[in-house]
Amino acid sequence: MSNTTEIIEPLAVRPREAWRLLSCSNSYGYELLAAGELDSFSDGAARKITVASIKSYIERRLAKADKIRKSPAKPFKDRKKPRKNTA
Repeated sequence: MSNTTEIIEPLAVRPREAWRLLSCSNSYGYELLAAGELDSFSDGAARKITVASIKSYIERRLAKADKIRKSPAKPFKDRKKPRKNTA
């Protein structure tokens, strides 16, 4: 018999835990819910957010960031030269 401990990932979490996982504020988290970016349901008096929707949201954000990152960079034509220190 092995002494390994199996970690069971929850299927849904309360909003505070979801916001912690997303590193976002309470108001932004509820904006995500209102926009339909995250799936939630009521469990009695408690609101629960599915972990699958949190992961899906992160994947969409990463895909969007990757798409932006692959776009060609624009040259800095108007960049000023640094001033020399006269002191």
